[in-house]
Amino acid sequence: MPRLGFFVAAIALAAQVALAQAPVPGPSPRVAGKVVVVEGDALHYDGSGALRSLRVGDRLYEGDRLITGADGDVHVAMADGGYMALRPGTELRIDLFKADGGRDDRSEISLAKGSVRTVTGWIGAAALIRTLDATIRVRGTDHEPLVVPEGAPRGEPGTYDRVNAGSVAIDTPQGRLDVRAGEAGFAPRGLGLPPEPLRVIPALYGPTRNEGVFAGLDERIKSQVDKLRDERRSSGADRAAGPGRPDRAERVDRPDRPDRPDRPDRPDRPDRPDKPDKPDKPERPDKPDKPGRNR
Repeated sequence: MPRLGFFVAAIALAAQVALAQAPVPGPSPRVAGKVVVVEGDALHYDGSGALRSLRVGDRLYEGDRLITGADGDVHVAMADGGYMALRPGTELRIDLFKADGGRDDRSEISLAKGSVRTVTGWIGAAALIRTLDATIRVRGTDHEPLVVPEGAPRGEPGTYDRVNAGSVAIDTPQGRLDVRAGEAGFAPRGLGLPPEPLRVIPALYGPTRNEGVFAGLDERIKSQVDKLRDERRSSGADRAAGPGRPDRAERVDRPDRPDRPDRPDRPDRPDRPDKPDKPDKPERPDKPDKPGRNR
């Protein structure tokens, strides 16, 4: 879609949402994450329908919807220490994100179309991703849900999920499919069939410009989430996590320096011999008086 067309369509969609959703008084929405990468067309509107372009540093809240254009790429550091990247042509909504460090923490995201790669933080097994075709139950995972809508130029309509680490369960009214690392699953749309495993990874998946961010990210997040959760629990503050960015290592105490050995006393210097007395200088004879000058 041309750039102008993308913005016109997004503005029209935002207007429809604003008319359909009347503001309802209630508690302030919780912080879900912080935007750390924005490339190409990327728009954001909150639950009231206010629309604007996404910028690095923006905080995201429950109820926010994100849209990327054909060249859009958006990365978000999630509040539970996890990480999420929206691929081009993606639309999703953050329905719920509770990351207070307690046992009832959970997240729910609706994926309308496109693809998102996500590495879960401490919420892990309490994370859900919903699509029109299925509910994906996450189990501490690096995975890539992908939704192909009706009329798309590529791919069979439905929900796909590729798992890079951990596992997920794809639930539909027709059944459940467990998908493990290195596998992919598919829930077809409108056929009344259960989800099925795929023998090969679909060509719909491909690396993006910033794919290198995910190299080793799953292990780094696992090594940090316990500390981040404890900090959140103790502070009780709603703040976005620092992007999937690793914390600075704690300083360790330096080992004590060994005591320096005492220096040996210097030997006493021998007394210098007394210098002989110099002989007295002979007295100079008195000079004769000068004769007076004649004037």
